Amino acid sequence: MYLLGESHILPLCWKNVNVERQGYTLIPRLVMGLKAFYFKPGFSRREAVILRRHMAKIPEGASVIVVAGEIDCRPYTGILAAVEKGKYRDIHQGVATTAFNFVEGLAAWMDGSLGLTRPGKVIIHPVRPPTKRSSLQERDLIQELNVTIDKMVRDREVPGLRFLDLLPTLSKDGFLLEQFHSGDEVHLNSEYVPLLQDSIERTFRQ
Repeated sequence: MYLLGESHILPLCWKNVNVERQGYTLIPRLVMGLKAFYFKPGFSRREAVILRRHMAKIPEGASVIVVAGEIDCRPYTGILAAVEKGKYRDIHQGVATTAFNFVEGLAAWMDGSLGLTRPGKVIIHPVRPPTKRSSLQERDLIQELNVTIDKMVRDREVPGLRFLDLLPTLSKDGFLLEQFHSGDEVHLNSEYVPLLQDSIERTFRQ
């Protein structure tokens, strides 16, 4: 099972999980600085080029956990910055566009439109819940992006493409990340691997 994403995959690298009575090692394919927006087919930034090279080398029919979106929610590098520059009418349009590019890019990978080897299952890891350090605007943005991606995945009904049902286990109040799961106030720690395993199991059964 492969991990494709930015630095949020690091706590999971080379960990072992058991899903449907089968053992998997989580094999990392790291793209530093990767945004969900960069999954847009034809996008040419350096990170997008590295992303497609990794996608091309993942074996046909493999299961992949995709981790992206947190950088899109940061104040000075993602959706908020794009709104300030006038690229989007408002935050809602920025979220909708980012989620659309992300989901459509993954769908194109799975149906062969990108001309790359096709994975069997793609599981989207949600953006981790906001931390106590997150601004109010950032907190709202993370929540809206997760909800929007989840809805688009359900509406799109691409065989094998799923949004990971993980958020309720990471946040007791349904909003902020539980401190126990925080590694450095930005990334999760590896203690949540058993929760991830259970969530993958539920997702595989869908």
